[in-house]
Amino acid sequence: MDVVFTLGKLFFSHDRVVMNGLGVFTTETEKVYVHPVEHSFSPEFKKIKFQANKNINDSLLAESMGVDNADELIAEFVENTQAVLKEGNKVQLKNIGFLYLHQTGEIILE
Repeated sequence: MDVVFTLGKLFFSHDRVVMNGLGVFTTETEKVYVHPVEHSFSPEFKKIKFQANKNINDSLLAESMGVDNADELIAEFVENTQAVLKEGNKVQLKNIGFLYLHQTGEIILE
């Protein structure tokens, strides 16, 4: 089971998903916006935010993957992600965004 695929699925039913060893993904619902002059609109959507926190743990992601070695798969994904970020490259989280390491050392979700 793919870690990123499961992460993306969880956003439909949860506002907060922890990836152990990496950080917390949260969602906020942006309301419908109607432009009064242009008569255009933007539909409601979920905006995803990320906060790096290596010390917070949660079992939701691992349990949702439905495989015995989910914790190992997540730990491997986090290790690989951190290695790629340290090299100065971006990590694509399909249908979510890109993680990159800011010059301050903070991990940013774009």
